[in-house]
Amino acid sequence: MHRYRIADDLHACSSNHGLKAWNKMYYTIDAELRTQLLHSYLENMRSLQSDFLAPYTINVGLGMKYDYLDEVHESLRSLLRPLDQRRPLSSHLPRDKG
Repeated sequence: MHRYRIADDLHACSSNHGLKAWNKMYYTIDAELRTQLLHSYLENMRSLQSDFLAPYTINVGLGMKYDYLDEVHESLRSLLRPLDQRRPLSSHLPRDKG
């Protein structure tokens, strides 16, 4: 059996690209991928609960970003994404190794 259980194992990659609309406003597209890195098993069992890229979530959104930076290097960023799509997917179904 397994001597330990991985409670929180997360790998996330995100990207934000924008085109200047006016002054400090940008049209943006954001994308994010979140997934597990290691195998995770049920406690004291051989049943695989999650695997690498199983499950994973893709989040993509379109919106506007306000980006402010002053002379003292204080910054403010605000993002408004009225169009957002989140898809939980799996590269394969967990299988029982019991």
